[in-house]
This record gives sequence, structure tokens and C-alpha cells, in this order.
Amino acid sequence: MMPSRLDDIISQSKQHPPVITAIVHPVEPNGLSGALDAAEQGIITPILVGPAARIQAQAEQLKRPVDHYRIIDTPHSHAAAEKAVELAKTGDVQALMKGDLATAELLSAILNKASGLRTERRLSHVFYWISPLP
Repeated sequence: MMPSRLDDIISQSKQHPPVITAIVHPVEPNGLSGALDAAEQGIITPILVGPAARIQAQAEQLKRPVDHYRIIDTPHSHAAAEKAVELAKTGDVQALMKGDLATAELLSAILNKASGLRTERRLSHVFYWISPLP
């Protein structure tokens, strides 16, 4: 069986150190699992940003411990987006990964004129969905 394009991307990423990544509001199975899968593959070093109790509860439901990852407790998704953008702005993280919040909510924090990441350059983002196998 030939490797998939995703397999190629994962293989290439392993040639570099893990990217320190703020996972924004990972409180549902998809958002948290995706981050943990990427961390286990050595692609990212996650910093989980969101309501700590909800993140912990979801991790317990998934039977995937998160005790060894940094969690930054925020009260809700808006605050998580703002904190993650702050971490990117100060250089504490190298990338942002959308967890379980609306894309517009995250982009709003990124594009905020006062506290966001706006520059004279064009903004770009990537959305990659992997559907579960049948």
C-alpha cells in the first residue's frame, strides 16, 4: 500500500523539532485528540489553552492523560483565543491550532487591531480535516 499524502507530511515533519503550539480551547474529542495525536507523533509540543477542568474531564473521557502537558486555564473560548494570540505575539508559541471554538472567534482574536497578530503581510491559515475510516 502506498503511503498517503498525510503520511508524507508526517514523515517530513519528523525531520524537524516539534513546533510549540497553543491548542485553543480543546474541550471536545476532536480538538483534544488531534492535538494529542500530533504530540505523540512528535510533530508538536502542545500548550493546552482553555478551561482546565473541561480539558481534564475530556482527557479522562478519552482515557488520554494530559498531566505532562502545560495547561493554561481560561474561563471560556474567547479568553482562550486571546491568551493563545498573546502567547504567539510574545514568541512563547510558534503556532496556533484551533480546538473547539468557531473559526471566526479565533480569527477575531488574531486580527484584533490592538492585541492581535496583524502585520502588513497577508494572513494565511490551514484547515485540514481527516474523516474517520468507515
